Amino acid sequence: MKSEERYDSSDEAQFQFVAPLLAWLLPGSGHWFLGYRRRGVLIASGVLGLYVLGLLIGSVGVVNRRDAFWWYCGQVFAGPATPMLDYWGAKHAPPDDPADDPGYTYATPSFAKVSEIGTLYTTLAGLMNLIAILDVMFKGRCGLAGGRRLDRREEDLEE
Repeated sequence: MKSEERYDSSDEAQFQFVAPLLAWLLPGSGHWFLGYRRRGVLIASGVLGLYVLGLLIGSVGVVNRRDAFWWYCGQVFAGPATPMLDYWGAKHAPPDDPADDPGYTYATPSFAKVSEIGTLYTTLAGLMNLIAILDVMFKGRCGLAGGRRLDRREEDLEE
């Protein structure tokens, strides 16, 4: 590793308020905000890729607060897309009695293995983002010198 991301030890113990909020709104953006650009991109690609893959495998129906509450608790950490998908799914869910609206064709929920895999992927994406959110809560800003990252030799020379 030719250079390593560094942070100022002066603000190491301070609680970050904006970075965790950004990390929930868009995975990886909390690290990006603190100056950890590469780490932010890696987190965003991992969390969003796993979340979208879960939605592609199991459909939007894998986000379901009413029928799978504990899975939803993990999924909600992936960002605001989860409550929005749950709201949309609740609006377009089939009624308890299909005779209430005979003219509309509702999608039937899937109980196949693919639905379980999609639920698992989206929940794991949320839990991965939870780890990233906890990481940025007390992380200091990246030590930047004139817009570029310091490597170890330059930091040692400055001291």
